[in-house]
Amino acid sequence: MTNPSQEYTILNVDDHDAGRYAKSRILQLAGYRVVEAATGADALRLIREAKPQLILLDVKLPDVDGTQLCRTIKSDPLSAHVMVLQISAVHTTRADRIHGLECGADTYLIEPVQADELLATVHALLRLYDRERENRQLVAQLRNADRQKDDFLAALAHELRNPLGVVSNAFDILPETQTPEPVSQELRDIIGRQIGLMSRLVDDLLDISRISRGQIGLAREPCDFAAIARQTVDDYRAILESNGLELTLDVPSHPVWVVGDCTRLAQSISNLLQNAGKFTSAGDTVTVKLVDNPDEHCAVLSVRDTGIGMESDFLARIFEPFSQFDPGVGRKGGLGIGLSLVKGLIELHGGEVHARSEGPGHGSEITIRLPTQKFADSGDPAPKSTIADADAPACYRILVIDDNSLAARTLQIFLADKGHQVELAVTGPQGLDKARRYLPQVVLCDIGLPGLDGYSVARQLRQEQGSNKMFLVAVSGYGQEEDQERAKSAGFDAYLVKPISLKDLEKLLAELNGR
Repeated sequence: MTNPSQEYTILNVDDHDAGRYAKSRILQLAGYRVVEAATGADALRLIREAKPQLILLDVKLPDVDGTQLCRTIKSDPLSAHVMVLQISAVHTTRADRIHGLECGADTYLIEPVQADELLATVHALLRLYDRERENRQLVAQLRNADRQKDDFLAALAHELRNPLGVVSNAFDILPETQTPEPVSQELRDIIGRQIGLMSRLVDDLLDISRISRGQIGLAREPCDFAAIARQTVDDYRAILESNGLELTLDVPSHPVWVVGDCTRLAQSISNLLQNAGKFTSAGDTVTVKLVDNPDEHCAVLSVRDTGIGMESDFLARIFEPFSQFDPGVGRKGGLGIGLSLVKGLIELHGGEVHARSEGPGHGSEITIRLPTQKFADSGDPAPKSTIADADAPACYRILVIDDNSLAARTLQIFLADKGHQVELAVTGPQGLDKARRYLPQVVLCDIGLPGLDGYSVARQLRQEQGSNKMFLVAVSGYGQEEDQERAKSAGFDAYLVKPISLKDLEKLLAELNGR
């Protein structure tokens, strides 16, 4: 039967030969594998080579102070988990023991040490080592599971974007009858709203995974936070009021300037309004208030509702991803990603988010606090809109390369209706062949293509004669900064994230027309 002690390696560091031999002999008789060092330099080398679970460390060494060596061992991520038993025959005062423990030692013994005391201490430290190793393994498993969850969410959102983009774009270009019946128009409105909700949910899933991995970027520019609040409230007013809610708005008449991503700030406010709508009933009130505090250089926006309120225990975890709140019979609490997304986006802007509720039946209030900016120029910068109106573009020869034939066909119908000449290709090699024969002015190229990926297609087109006049647009379900940088390096001029917004595509072609 294997002695359990043989599973452990102990490093015995002591420059006194007799003392080192005595301790090593006690440990070896107990079945431990022991390696020895007489200097701090040898100890550091053996930590890397022998990978001990426990170190017996003398305080007084010829080349380094033992307590400082302990600090070095514990500050190195590769050895921080190793147990350190500090031993000294010289530094024996209470202050010495406290200093040794403060430098990272797991315990501190005074020479001479009896064999039974030494073994009992070693056994205790190794039990602690095993428990901490189990904890480290558990933490590693949890981190891996969290990573897999984020990867799954990103992949799920990416896969959902393709069919959703086809449905959304097809719906946008589907012609309405000249004299639509009221019921038909109502059905179109219902379908349009549901497509919008599905698109928002997919975007939120992708955004929450990006934030957790630190992969989300902001387009920072001067933003009028008051104008953004007004526009977002106007966009949501019809939805909330159709559910019997009263929506009130109180914002300053003057601009409230913050530096950030206008689209992301509008997204944060809309998520708060959507959250308030879930937990209120007909007859309740939702109040949006923005306060400009120039003395503290901050703006505070609050969304207050008179709905069902929250218990204090849920308030403590309300911003955690996928936190589920039970709103009661007949209600649905959602996936629990909206408020977590708000917190992540606002913190990326240097702000804070807080929640408050007096308890069940007393409503809730979510508050956003953002730093404001005062511009030196007497004229404030013009506020940025989240989506600019596109001018009418010129007519181009356009090649769409996408292995999703439905998405490609939808784009072809839309672009042809705008007067463009459009050809399609469903593989990388086919796209290259058509580009050489058709000589398009604009190429919309998917990245994940069979046969040859979009990066390779772009590189080959850039190398061939005449292709430098083509405007290459990368199309992908992944929109991280590193994805866009890679596309730029391959030769793409622009980047569109699936599902392609037809308005954004029109805007891009209009900007190309102005070049």
